[in-house]
Parts: sequence; structure tokens; C-alpha cells
Amino acid sequence: MADGNFNTKILPPGGFASGLRTGEARMKQRAQKSFHEVLCNCPQLTAAEIETLERRFNELLAL
Repeated sequence: MADGNFNTKILPPGGFASGLRTGEARMKQRAQKSFHEVLCNCPQLTAAEIETLERRFNELLAL
């Protein structure tokens, strides 16, 4: 690599982009789970309100 050329054959299979997508999906799942736990610990919220807030949260994550 001293000449500036990069041999892609030495990279592991799977690609960098798929690893990024996997990481993003995991973080999204963690965020959804954490948000659900926070909402469930609010005694003043009804099940319908929790569902509405979770749906809105998921919409915002998809942006």
C-alpha cells in the first residue's frame, strides 16, 4: 500500500455498508425498547396513549 493503491481482496467479506445497517438496526431496536420501558413507568398514561406515543416515536426514527 505504499504506492497508494488499496487491495480490496484483503477486506473481510460482507462489506462495510452492511455492518453500518446492522448497527443502525440494533440502535433503533434499543431506542424503541428503552422508550417503551420509560412510557410503561408513567402511571398516568393509558395503554392507548402509550401506543400512540410509540407509533409517533417510530415515525420519527424512520425519518
